[in-house]
Amino acid sequence: MLYHLVILSLFLSLSDAATTIKVLKGPTVSRITHNSALIYIELDQPTSCSIEYWPDNKNMVKKILLGQKKLINHKVESLRPYTTYTYRINCLNVNIPPVIGGSFTTDFLFEVTQIQFVNAPKVTGTTPNSATIEWEANVDADGRIVYGEKDLSLSRDVPPIKKQIIEITELQSDKRYNYQVELHYGGKGLKSEIGKFSTQPGQAQTQKIFRLQPTVVSLTATEATIQFETLSPSQSTVYYGTEQPLKQTVTTRSFTTGHTITLKGLKANSNYLYRVEVTPQKGLTSASPDFPFTTKIVD
Repeated sequence: MLYHLVILSLFLSLSDAATTIKVLKGPTVSRITHNSALIYIELDQPTSCSIEYWPDNKNMVKKILLGQKKLINHKVESLRPYTTYTYRINCLNVNIPPVIGGSFTTDFLFEVTQIQFVNAPKVTGTTPNSATIEWEANVDADGRIVYGEKDLSLSRDVPPIKKQIIEITELQSDKRYNYQVELHYGGKGLKSEIGKFSTQPGQAQTQKIFRLQPTVVSLTATEATIQFETLSPSQSTVYYGTEQPLKQTVTTRSFTTGHTITLKGLKANSNYLYRVEVTPQKGLTSASPDFPFTTKIVD
């Protein structure tokens, strides 16, 4: 009798060992969106499994029967946005603790009803042959800039980025241009108001303004002195700064042909740009291109 009991016990042990299933990988949760998540687990052999999951309220448990599977890669859907869910995987004969699972939180739901400009398009810098236009949208919208001297017949495509800094090149010097930004996102469109900008004069045109081109003749850590001569008595303004647009100014009110202007209160060891505008007694205001200089290091 004892012999038969030992044989039966050994048989049952071997039978259990033969049906014990191990977890090779997982469980993990990935590809989480505002209303879905992908649950993954890999076993060493097929077995019957199910997934249960619920939000904060355990009375709302949902159960999915998966059948005989070795690899579970199941997408649970119709979840609530920004909600923490608990999940549990039940598999027959798996040699692990009774509960396989964990928790995850779904993403926010962002519904874009319309495209908007957070910061409207504006021109932040020009050269004789280019213009820089910046704006910021509320979504990653793509589109284009349309521009031209009279009509908007030229265009430049823009990538889908919220904050844009786009340079338009191959423009003609000393010309007035119109421009407009067109954006597209999720089947919706947005157009900015039509703006205007003027390119700077080219070298030949600046020679008509200046007898001697603007030059930095003295430079320290905090000051820069600029000299130039105009062909006729003129008032002058120097625009300067470390970035476009150049917002700081120094203006001389007297009409003269010899100009000396000192920029004060500069930052040491910094790169600056400056532009000179002159207005003669009779005639229109004209401007030079932007020129660079770098202040010295403090001793």
